[in-house]
Order: sequence, then structure tokens, then C-alpha cells
Amino acid sequence: MVGFKNVALFAASIILPASTWAAPIIQVETKPIPGKYIVLLKEHADLEGHLSWAKDVHARSLSRRDTAGVHKAWSVGSKFKAYAGEFDEETLSIIQRDENVQTIELDKSWRLYKGNDNVISNSADDTSIITQKQAPWGLGYLSHKGETSSDYVYNSTAGAGTYAYVVDTGCWKDHVDFEGRVHLGYNAYPNSPFIDMDGHGTHVTGTIAGRKYGVAKNATVICVKVFHGGGSANTIVMDGFEWAVKDIIAKNRTRTSVINMSLGCDRSEAFNAIVDAAFDQGVLTVVAAGNENQPAAMVSPASSKRAFSVGAIDNKNTRAYFSNFGAIVDIFAPGVDIVSTYIGKKEGDNNRTMTMSGTSMASPHVAGLALYLKSLDPEVFGDSLGAHEGLRALGVADKVWDAGEMSPNLVAYNGIKG
Repeated sequence: MVGFKNVALFAASIILPASTWAAPIIQVETKPIPGKYIVLLKEHADLEGHLSWAKDVHARSLSRRDTAGVHKAWSVGSKFKAYAGEFDEETLSIIQRDENVQTIELDKSWRLYKGNDNVISNSADDTSIITQKQAPWGLGYLSHKGETSSDYVYNSTAGAGTYAYVVDTGCWKDHVDFEGRVHLGYNAYPNSPFIDMDGHGTHVTGTIAGRKYGVAKNATVICVKVFHGGGSANTIVMDGFEWAVKDIIAKNRTRTSVINMSLGCDRSEAFNAIVDAAFDQGVLTVVAAGNENQPAAMVSPASSKRAFSVGAIDNKNTRAYFSNFGAIVDIFAPGVDIVSTYIGKKEGDNNRTMTMSGTSMASPHVAGLALYLKSLDPEVFGDSLGAHEGLRALGVADKVWDAGEMSPNLVAYNGIKG
């Protein structure tokens, strides 16, 4: 066994008189959802007290018409408190001036970070070390210090006893490559069946924990659905993310779990705040850096200080043309022409695969790697900080061509000599 002990959204801020407080309403580039907002409170705020006040303000507004008012509230730990609602301008103006409000964002649309698809139908001396021959190139890459290989070399623990929370489009849980280790956790998307209709989440799941296509072959996956029909909103994704965090904490899984988010939106201070709060509670979130070929600091959740942000490379060690970059990126991993599990055409069609590209494909390589390392060396990689720092410390330097301005030139590695 390898030891790791030494690894160690409307306008910009509205201008009011200097004596008057008003939380900024944040501009977004993607199409906002009219009239719907996310309100982020300050750390000291009393969430329940503020919600009661906000509901009363909305109820008394003469211009509220058909606006629904407060819809959903979230909290993680003692620091993150936020809520979503549909408000008229009068109500919004009053909420904006409340001293407990940090920022207000228009709800916004989210996107999946995938590229082109290719669907394929398919009807050592140390005995703890296993070599998977003819493995997908992304797996082999992880065990060969930044070199492409068809052999994936890994320790037999392979993520045993760990949990991946996949916040995505859902999962085709009966795929044969999952061996019954994939479970439906929470469906945050209103009025949608709890099944993957897109394939993205199933592909991601396979890369994390599939028997043939996965990094952590013995890990368990909990699916959280936040996308349906290719679209979603900040409020839906935040709902799913909060559920995952609270489930991890309630089941005492902080040291054995990771959340994967192969999706994003324009930078959201509210969403970044909930990711940061989850980290402070011991929950590591691995995220796609984004597919816009721009600084990852412009999107969320990649711009969260505490997210582990993953850029994409191809099998020539070149940063993918679409991959975001910059100092907020933590590491690069395989994200071009990645084959993994896919949804069936009908019930019982449980053996399909798809080849996909995107930072969506890079992120689950690292999420799976985090679980692999947590099971192998929980003392070092168990807590969120140890896993965050340890993944970077294991990374292999100076392998990426055109990593992008300010990017770390690091690629993911599992610590075993191939």
C-alpha cells in the first residue's frame, strides 16, 4: 500500500444615499427567471425571524398581485442562510434594505458541462494492487503520473465504504456496471419522474464508481436529481445540494463522502456561499471548471473558494479547447473522449455506453479519486481540508500544454506506480 502521510443578477448595486443600507442585486449574464430571487442573509441573521418578517412584508404589499412570496429556505451550519421567492418591486425594495440581507440575486438557469456525444450500444507481488487491462484512457491516466495508458492500476480497497452524491440529471441505477451500488436519494426537480432522461448523470456516475468505467469501483452512489429536459434553475440546484449536505451530515458520512457537480451557472455568490459552508461542515464538493474557455472565476460553483475545481485535458496532455482555466482551478483531469455508462432506450436496456467530452467528465474522475483515497488513507484524506490539499499534493506538475493563464499545471494522480 502506498503511504500518504507526507501528502500533506436588473442591475449592479443600486445606488442609494450613503446613510441607507441596500443589499446589491447582482447582475447575471445568463437568462434570468423574471420575478424570482434568491436572498442570501448575513451570518448573524435569524433565518426564521427574517422569513416571518419577509412573509408579512409581502402580504401587506399592495402591488404583490400574483407573486407567490417566499418559496423555499435553506441553511447549512451556522453561516449559510438563504431563501428563494417571487416578489413584486415594492416588497423586493423593502427586503433589499433590511440590514440582515447580504445579497439578492435573480434566479438563473444552469447548464450541464458536456460536449459532443457518441452513443454506443453494447448488448503484482502486492496482492492488494489490481491492474485493469484495456481500461478507459482516463482511468489509466490516473495511475501513470500524467502519461496515457490502457492499464488502470489501483488498490483493491477501491473506494469501499465511501459515498458519492451525484447532483445531476439523475441515474440509470440498474445499469449492469453499477452492480446495485447506485441508489436514488432525492428528486429536487418539481413534477419530474426520478429517472435520468438525459444520460449526463448516468455517465458521470459510471466514471466515479462503475465496475468497468469507474475510478472508485467499490463506492456507493446516491443520486440527486436537479436537471430535467436539459434545464434547471439556481433554486432547484440549491435545494438538491442542501439535501445532499444534510444527508451526509445526518448519516455521519462527512469523512467518507464527496459531492460531485458536473454543472454550473454564471457566478452566484449565494451558491458559492453554500458550497463554502458545506466545506466548513466537513463536506468536500468536486466541481467542473466549466466549458466556456474563460476564467473559471466567472462561473459557479467553480468559483467557490472551497470547491475543488477540475479542468479538462485530452490524452495528449493538452488543455481541452473548451475548458475553463485560471487560479481558481485546482487540478486537471481527463475530460475528452471519455467512455462511460449511459441510459437505456427502454426498461431492461442496462448495458449502454456513451463517449462524451467536457469538464463534466473531468470532475467525476477526481470525485472518484477522492473516494478512492478516503478509503485507502482516511487519516489523511478523511476530512474536507485533508482531501482538498491531499489531491493537489498528489498531483503531477508540469504536464499540461496551454494550461491557461494563472492555472495550476497539475494533473490528477492516484499515487500508485503504473
